[in-house]
Amino acid sequence: MVAYKNPGRTGKNFRPNPARTIEVNGLLKRDLAQKILAQTKALGKKSSQPIILHLSSGGGAVKAFYDLEPIFDNEHRGKTHCSIITIAREARSAAAYLLVAGDVACAIKGAQLVFHGVRIHPGRKTRSLWRENTFALALRLDRENRKIAKRLARKTVWRIAELHSRVKILSQNRGASAQTPEQFMEGLVAGMGAQLSNDKAKGVLYESHERVKLILALAKYFPTHDPPRNRRGLAAYEADVFAATIAYEIGTHPAPEWTIDPVVAVEIMMDYLLARDFIRGRHRALVRELALAYGRNFLSAKSLAEYGKIRRTHPRRAEAYLLKLAGPCAASLWYFALTLCHRLLSGETHLSAIEAYWLGLIDQVLERSVVGLQPGQATNSR
Repeated sequence: MVAYKNPGRTGKNFRPNPARTIEVNGLLKRDLAQKILAQTKALGKKSSQPIILHLSSGGGAVKAFYDLEPIFDNEHRGKTHCSIITIAREARSAAAYLLVAGDVACAIKGAQLVFHGVRIHPGRKTRSLWRENTFALALRLDRENRKIAKRLARKTVWRIAELHSRVKILSQNRGASAQTPEQFMEGLVAGMGAQLSNDKAKGVLYESHERVKLILALAKYFPTHDPPRNRRGLAAYEADVFAATIAYEIGTHPAPEWTIDPVVAVEIMMDYLLARDFIRGRHRALVRELALAYGRNFLSAKSLAEYGKIRRTHPRRAEAYLLKLAGPCAASLWYFALTLCHRLLSGETHLSAIEAYWLGLIDQVLERSVVGLQPGQATNSR
């Protein structure tokens, strides 16, 4: 296991300003979320210095996390465009989501970090659960978890890309020819897995990789054209994607006794949902940005040398070259981050600060708390 090195995105001598620190203690509820919103808005108008959320929370409501999303939007913080730094002593459930969502996310060494998905506690009215409403409830929870996972993955994917570019062990598998997305992911996951000792953390990593391998196999059956914008055309396109998932299942189950029974139908539906997450959505622009920012780290040695030659004479052509070669790897990286965040919400996952770092959930591990709060300068709600 390689010794942990401080990534330093906040600087080696990073010291939060106590006057711009908001202490988040106890359960993260909607009333506390509203207080935090008001304070961040006020601090954002005063200066462009970072605002620190110091987390010591055993959980909270998902709606409170949604309420706090505007603090990561520059419009809410005023014209100063200050960043939000999250620092965790303890972060569970919705507080863990808030930690990952930070522009820069830090955890104190020894911090307790726990991730789990949305939970519903049945009341008296829902004491009796039938097959139909149980299935509907499961779909509802899965939809909510997917929504949270997408929000977290938009931060995590950049951290994983930064890990890949900074730590040599994650970049050792460059071959003489262009890397395929499969080869790129194999090298990345092997490098990340070498840093983990916790079986649960390794399980999340390797299960996420299996999902990526599935979607890459499915992608061979997808339509090659982009999804149309109009409603009717989009419906036809999605029907083609659904047909592709069935073709994939038939191709991987050649036995004559295989039929689309209810269990197989659910598997096909889940594969279809995976496919939709991969080929559609706002993340397409993010993948392009990712390829342009980190694409050189995704290229093989031979392709990287060719990119350098083109860039010296034709910068625009070099950009197109980079997108063509690095785009598929960037898309795979996005889907890996998305799946990893989704797997974290399946069951309950306890992580140390260093494990969270190597999974791309946080930017920095702090040896100790560096926040020296003074009375009256932070929200303290229990």
